[in-house]
Amino acid sequence: MLGAVTVGGIAAVFWFSPTPQDPAYHEFADRRTLFGIPNFWNVFSNLPFVLAGAFGLSRLSRLQPASPRAAYVVFCIGAVFIGLGSAYYHYAPSTQALVSLRFNG
Repeated sequence: MLGAVTVGGIAAVFWFSPTPQDPAYHEFADRRTLFGIPNFWNVFSNLPFVLAGAFGLSRLSRLQPASPRAAYVVFCIGAVFIGLGSAYYHYAPSTQALVSLRFNG
């Protein structure tokens, strides 16, 4: 059953045409620039995710041996990446920033 749902979901992605992102989606209520950072409060509000994930990773050695360490690590790393990705998007909101990261180097 799980395989059928997975295959069906993948097929649906290729079957339907993409839904365009409404340009008004990127207009945020707080557009203030502080310390040279545009949309400062939108960017800064992601700091708790990064800090909570980093704090969780710093406590990894204190977990009980029987605890699900892999799930804990994935959760903490996920929190860090959510904070970083959201801050990246809010720094310069655009459809391109919303759907992919572009590394120039």
